Amino acid sequence: EHEKTYEVFLDYTKWSIVVIAIILVMLLLFVYG
Repeated sequence: EHEKTYEVFLDYTKWSIVVIAIILVMLLLFVYG
């Protein structure tokens, strides 16, 4: 059970990083576009 929670946490962290990266790219395109 504990390992399952850990996997979900890693998944959540990974997707959070992806979303933040996309937002940063969109901001850069908006500012310099």
